[in-house]
Amino acid sequence: MMNLLRMISLSLMCLTQLATTAAAECSWVLWSKYELVNVTPGRPMDSDGWGIEAAVPTYAACNEAAKKRAQRHAEPEPSATNVTAVQMNEMIGGGFFVRKDLKSPDHASTSVTFRCFPDTVDPRGPKGGG
Repeated sequence: MMNLLRMISLSLMCLTQLATTAAAECSWVLWSKYELVNVTPGRPMDSDGWGIEAAVPTYAACNEAAKKRAQRHAEPEPSATNVTAVQMNEMIGGGFFVRKDLKSPDHASTSVTFRCFPDTVDPRGPKGGG
C-alpha cells in the first residue's frame, strides 16, 4: 500500500513538473481588431474582426509590442485632415485601445484594439464544427 502511494505521489510530481515546463514555454500572440463606429442611429458598426499582428515568447514582450503599435497608430498623420481627436488608453487586464474621431456627417470614429493572448487562445471564438 505504501509503495502505491509513493508511486502516485511521484507520478503527480512528474505531471506537475511537465505542466510547469509547458506553461513556461507558452508563447503569446498579439491580436488587433479594427472597427468603424457610426453614432447615427440605425447605422451598423463595421469590423474587420480579430487579426494576428505578431507572436512573441513572453507576455511582457507582447504587451510592449501592443503599446508600440498603439502609439504608432495614435500618431497624427499629416495627410489625415478628417481626424478631429485621438485617444489612447491602456486597458484593464492588458492591451491598448486607440480611438480616432472623424470629421464626418455621421460623426463616425475608428478604433483599434491591441490585445495579447496565450497562443492557445483564439479571440475569434471556437471554429464551426459544420
